[in-house]
Amino acid sequence: MSYIPPSGLTKLIGLCLLTPSLLVSATVYQENGGLVVMEIENTKSALGKWVKKTNFTGYTGTGHLQFEGNSETNGPADSPLEFYFKINKAGLYYLHLHCLKNLQGDRDDISNDAYVRVEGDYNEGPKAGNSHGDDAPLATLKKDTKFFGGDDKAWAWASGNRLDLGGDNNKRVAVYDFKAGKEYTLVVSGRSKYFNINRIVFRHTDTATSSAQNTSVAESTTGTGTGGSGTGGGTAPATPAKPTVTGNGTATPTVSGTTLAGALVSIFTNGDPVGTVTAASNGSWTYTITNLANGTYPITVTAQNAGGTSAESAAASVTVAGSGGSGSGGAAGEETSGKCGLGSVSALLLLMMMGLFARKP
Repeated sequence: MSYIPPSGLTKLIGLCLLTPSLLVSATVYQENGGLVVMEIENTKSALGKWVKKTNFTGYTGTGHLQFEGNSETNGPADSPLEFYFKINKAGLYYLHLHCLKNLQGDRDDISNDAYVRVEGDYNEGPKAGNSHGDDAPLATLKKDTKFFGGDDKAWAWASGNRLDLGGDNNKRVAVYDFKAGKEYTLVVSGRSKYFNINRIVFRHTDTATSSAQNTSVAESTTGTGTGGSGTGGGTAPATPAKPTVTGNGTATPTVSGTTLAGALVSIFTNGDPVGTVTAASNGSWTYTITNLANGTYPITVTAQNAGGTSAESAAASVTVAGSGGSGSGGAAGEETSGKCGLGSVSALLLLMMMGLFARKP
């Protein structure tokens, strides 16, 4: 009989009581003819510090995205954008970015990169190694790695030896050995300010580069899937940003933030569940706290989809004053929950029957 420690059991019971559904479908691009073509502005992720623009001619779709965080030279991965895609034809795929650097001064080696990583069940290229020009090792492909390219205020295609591990002669090729029938997640995060991306393409080695870089080729069709890594459960959302608190010192303070569109956001204080809300189509969510006694509390959140649950966010501080400590929270998004019904009671009884309350041997 399994034992669950009290802290884990509290969260488990709380989520059973508060969560109406864990199944969240996602838009998944379908590879066809050796190509996956994605317009960056069509991401379902919250844009964060990416800003949609239309001021540089030659873009495709409805616009392009410019990153406006960090400095023009570098910075940590920020405002991750997720793209889900399914591979139907197994083999080696190269990553191509149609990008631009919006230079603001005389230097030409800035505002020219973003971080990329691909999550899922795949292998590195056949020439993976630790030397300049080798295929990138699997560990590099699966972590946020600088990918550079673009011309000054003019669109250019970047592919091949573009993963920069630091230094002039320390680059790797962005190539991935994908498996047929698997779903993957590409995560693009901002690195340098004023870097622009128009579209993203994965190209099979059997498909000509000219086909991948032909901007008249339509964006790939999409279907509904788990929006994940093809490992059976998909990929959990990225860790949400630290929530923002308004109305501190009142009986009903409000917490808000952004995460993956459609993800289920769970709000916790001291590890105990307070309520849940589903992120809106732009990734934003808001929750008004009405069920806490007077006091100051740390507030954290997680985001959840069919692929799993993110890590907890950094904690914000919320102060409740003038509250009776009863009632439930109200959420602004696409769903409000937090009340206990017969289904929740049944779930709790089922947990008890399964022996989850067993004593530690």
